[in-house]
Amino acid sequence: ITVIGHTDRLGHDDQNLKLSTARAETIKEFFVLQGVDAEKIKAEGKGSSAPLTECTETNRKKLIACLSSNRRVDIEFKQK
Repeated sequence: ITVIGHTDRLGHDDQNLKLSTARAETIKEFFVLQGVDAEKIKAEGKGSSAPLTECTETNRKKLIACLSSNRRVDIEFKQK
């Protein structure tokens, strides 16, 4: 299982990478608490490098709402 964290484009790249990694680690911890072997889970952060939505809003509140889909975690399952 690979857990990949993402952020929106707001903020500095290094902060976004840390945040996206922390987001992925949180989901990994959840899986481990549910009984999944931690050795079978990889957590990684991608920062803001893979947005789902591009927004051109100038109002900050509307921009934050528009970018919400970019703040996410993707989960990839690979079978042997």
